[in-house]
Amino acid sequence: MGKELPKGWVYPKLKEVVKYQKGKKPKILREEPFLNSEPYLDIKAFEKDEIRRYADVDSSHLIKENEIGIVWDGARSGWVGMNKRGAVGSTIAILRPMLLNEIYLYRFLQSKFDYINENTRGSGIPHVDPSVLWDIDFPLPPRAEQDRIVAKVDA
Repeated sequence: MGKELPKGWVYPKLKEVVKYQKGKKPKILREEPFLNSEPYLDIKAFEKDEIRRYADVDSSHLIKENEIGIVWDGARSGWVGMNKRGAVGSTIAILRPMLLNEIYLYRFLQSKFDYINENTRGSGIPHVDPSVLWDIDFPLPPRAEQDRIVAKVDA
């Protein structure tokens, strides 16, 4: 790419360091918690912590608190959140980093919101354009450096 990188840094495409799973609508959705249910994370719940429904675990795609979710469909496409746990709705995707600091990835994706959001696809409802998202060059330092960067940013 012709970029000068510090020692040990590489610039893979985002698709090389992240796996993803799209959410889906579960079979059972109720307004009150029930046995073997999790909070249903639609966009409102994901962005504003407004839990309105609960989903059955067996038919849901679940996100853990240390995983990153990205709004995949709608006006907020590209918005990322973390520290949520529950059943992910069909407008959200779960991003799972491979062998890197998840907070480092999260902070990087936060900085790319405008780019991802302005380069969506779809004529009616905008959607994250996978070719745009996965083709982003990802500045990847060694793990110890990722941890130092996260500590500095979060301080």
